[in-house]
Amino acid sequence: MALFTMVGVGVITRPPILTGQDAFDNDTLVGAGFAISSVFLDTFVVCIIRYLKVVHVSVMMLFLGFWGTIQSVVCAYSIGELRMPESGTDWGLAIALAAIALINQVAMNLALQFEQAGPVSVTRTMDFIFAFMLQFIWMGIVPDLFR
Repeated sequence: MALFTMVGVGVITRPPILTGQDAFDNDTLVGAGFAISSVFLDTFVVCIIRYLKVVHVSVMMLFLGFWGTIQSVVCAYSIGELRMPESGTDWGLAIALAAIALINQVAMNLALQFEQAGPVSVTRTMDFIFAFMLQFIWMGIVPDLFR
């Protein structure tokens, strides 16, 4: 699955051989770099959570939420983007994102406490595939790969 994911990231970068362009698009390469780093960092997260399986899920979630809040505020302030959502829709989507991310992290932590890391990491790869398909069905977004 890891090899399949890396091949997918390679195709998403739209190499000039597949598209007929002269060179790579810099923004695409930056995005692919972040995607690859996300895969590697997610591997560390899975390993650390498996190691901490004796720690209660609520303790891990409290620490992750606290650390994520501090990190997000510092990063947003440092790039000058620290501002509140502008509309009710933005607030609703931000709250929905927070709730879904919390449920996702709790489910992953519980899965890693009760299951081996292999099946859980395959499930994490399937998350990306479902997210890719959901763009078409629910949001009507056509990924750049098909343009």
